[in-house]
Amino acid sequence: MVDDSRPVLNCTRLTGALIPSVDGYKGVMDMPDMQTTPRLSLCLATYNRARYLDRYLTHHLEALEASGITYELVVSDNCSTDETPEILARYAGRYPQMRVSRQSRNVGAYPNVLETLRRARGEVVVSIADDDLMIAKPLLAYVQRMIDEPDLVMIQAPWFLVDETKGGVTTGQFYHLEGEQGFTQGQFANCLGFILQKDIFPECWIIRGSALARINGPNPRFAYTFFVMLANALLQGGVLFCPEPYLMVTSVSQGNNQHLGNSEAMEAWDMYRGGLELFASYARQFNPGVLPDAGSLGDAIQAIIFKRMAVAAKLQVHAHNWANAYEILRRYMPMRFRRILAWIMPI
Repeated sequence: MVDDSRPVLNCTRLTGALIPSVDGYKGVMDMPDMQTTPRLSLCLATYNRARYLDRYLTHHLEALEASGITYELVVSDNCSTDETPEILARYAGRYPQMRVSRQSRNVGAYPNVLETLRRARGEVVVSIADDDLMIAKPLLAYVQRMIDEPDLVMIQAPWFLVDETKGGVTTGQFYHLEGEQGFTQGQFANCLGFILQKDIFPECWIIRGSALARINGPNPRFAYTFFVMLANALLQGGVLFCPEPYLMVTSVSQGNNQHLGNSEAMEAWDMYRGGLELFASYARQFNPGVLPDAGSLGDAIQAIIFKRMAVAAKLQVHAHNWANAYEILRRYMPMRFRRILAWIMPI
C-alpha cells in the first residue's frame, strides 16, 4: 500500500553516490545501456519506508534476474528523511536496471506514483508499493499474455491480504473470480455490470506501456482513480480480468506506517460512487440502450457504496474514531442500520 504522509520538506540531503537534484540521482538515471526498451517496467514510489526496502528490492530484483526477462526498476523517492536514499544508492550500484530519482520536496503520494509511471519505458508496466510483494509466476505470465495479445491494454487481478501484526500471514483475498473475463474496446456496459455483480475494485493492474499515457493521468478530484483508469483503458483497447493474484498486499502493518489504501477505505466511498457514475456515463455513450433505467442503475451503484460505508465504519471503530464512525452510521441508518451495527460490534 502507498504511504500517504505528506509533509512539505525541502530536500538538501546528499547521500553516498547519489546526489539529489531536480532531475533525480545523477549517475544512476538513464545509463547508456538502458536506452533499449525493456520488456517490463516495475515502478516503485516510496517515502520513509526504509524498513521495507531491503526486503522489497531483494525480493523483486532477484526474482526478475532469475526470470531472464529484460526489465527496469523505476523508483521515485518522495523526499524521504530516513535511510531510504542510502539503501537505494546501495542497490542501484549493484543493479544498473534501477533508475532512481528523488523529489526535491514531498509532492504527495499519487503525484509520486505518477512520476514513476511517466518515466517508465517498458513494453508492459506494473506499479507495486514498497510494502507489497509480487508473486513472480503469475505476474510474468500476465506480462507474456500482454505481449502475445496486442489488443490487450490492461490486465486486472485480485490480490492477497497480508497482516503484519499476525506474523505476515495471508488473511484473505480481495474479490474472487471463477475464471477469466475479458472485455473488448468500448464494452463499458458489460464491464460495469461485471464490476457491480462481483464487487470488484480494479486496483491491481498491468498496463501496456504504449497506452499508459492515455490510461493514466492526474489524480481525479471527484472520481476514484482506478475506475477512471479502467474506463480510460477500455477507450484504448481490451481489458482482461484474471482470477489468480500476482500481489501480496500489506493490509495491516506494524507501527505507525500510514496507508493510502486504508485512509481511502475509511473515507472515500463518495469517490467510489463518482468513479462508478463516470464509468456508467461511458456506458450510456458507447453502449446506448444496454444499461437499465437510471433508478435501477443508481440502486446497483448504491448497493456497492453501502458495503464500502460498512467497511469504513468498521475501520473507524477499530481506530477508535468514534465521531467519524457515528457520522457514517447516521448516514447509513435510514436504509441498513441494523445490518451494519451487527457487523461492526464484534470488534
